[in-house]
Amino acid sequence: MTVTVLVKNTGESKGSYEVNYKVNNEFLQYKTVTIDGGTQQTLTVTIIGKKAGTNTLNVNDLSDTFTVKAPPPSTDTTTPAVIPWQEAKNHIGETITVEGPIIDKFDIGTAMLLGMGKSATDSGTVGIEISYSLASELPADLFVGLTIKATGLTYINPLGGCSLKVNAASDIEVVE
Repeated sequence: MTVTVLVKNTGESKGSYEVNYKVNNEFLQYKTVTIDGGTQQTLTVTIIGKKAGTNTLNVNDLSDTFTVKAPPPSTDTTTPAVIPWQEAKNHIGETITVEGPIIDKFDIGTAMLLGMGKSATDSGTVGIEISYSLASELPADLFVGLTIKATGLTYINPLGGCSLKVNAASDIEVVE
């Protein structure tokens, strides 16, 4: 939303004025303007990301309200694309669904790591990180020997490869 304020100097001398912008009594920013006597200047500020509903805008001693509409609920029912395990390294920092064979499992001291595509200790593998508490909800073999789809946030692992952190049992699906 763009807010425009007209600042007038009704006197004869040059003066500096500070214009404070607040929304819902939360300070956003201020601008200082210097205006010659008998002139005026227009100031503009853009306000982004305020909460849905009625909000109050304060500019110094003046106030007004504005309404922000909530975005419509998402109607996107598409299933996210499944990425082959060999391409997961191209999606670091993204939440993805990756598919591949589970070769082995390895205890990394804080969680279990499944080796997708290669051994869990190989730098070229996609490591599927599963917390101990989540591992207790899954089959004892942790899908070794099966092909799975796993959804989670990817990160660079200590071997320089790609790992994916799974947060729930529903984030893992055995491919038939």
